[in-house]
Amino acid sequence: MTSTAERNSSGPEQPWWDAPDVPAGLRPAYGPVPPAYGPVPTGHGPVPAGYGPAGWPAAPRTGPRRGWVVLGLVGAVLAVALLGSALSAKGTMDVTGTVSVTSTYPTLGPFTACEGRGLYSWLHDGTRVTVRDADGAVVGTGSLGVGVSGAATGYYGLSDTCTFSFTVDAVPARGDTFRIAVGTADGTGVLFSRTELENGGAHLTY
Repeated sequence: MTSTAERNSSGPEQPWWDAPDVPAGLRPAYGPVPPAYGPVPTGHGPVPAGYGPAGWPAAPRTGPRRGWVVLGLVGAVLAVALLGSALSAKGTMDVTGTVSVTSTYPTLGPFTACEGRGLYSWLHDGTRVTVRDADGAVVGTGSLGVGVSGAATGYYGLSDTCTFSFTVDAVPARGDTFRIAVGTADGTGVLFSRTELENGGAHLTY
């Protein structure tokens, strides 16, 4: 390393003047600037950017990193909420089915609107459908849609059946058996297994 004396200059040896990492603006005529890792005495020039008031490196900024941490926590909470929602949705089932009435004689035009008659006059659009669990508790309700007659039978080109469809949404899928009751004249209803309701629906015939 070349000293000041070797360059025919006066003053104490100051080998750091020629160091490439010392900016020109940090070479005051009145004295040396201590290395970046040491304290800066008063009157010995400005503190380089990125260093604290005593010459030590400034503490790293944690704002951006903290922001990413917050975003990560928010994402985790949303993921848990979505997972809980999916599990909750999976714990229910939509019960679909039909109710059909067959008369002794074909009297209905094929594929036309119809409703129950005589003893079954309570079967019509809007009749209540109730789903009960194995303990008898009501776990879902719905209603019959508009009845539609079936295909023509016999020699007269008329139909002898009237079929109603229904859907009961979001029935808790707990337990192995359920009862489907139509209207108020059906007592406790007809027994179905959960597998039947999930795979094929409930189909009742009168």
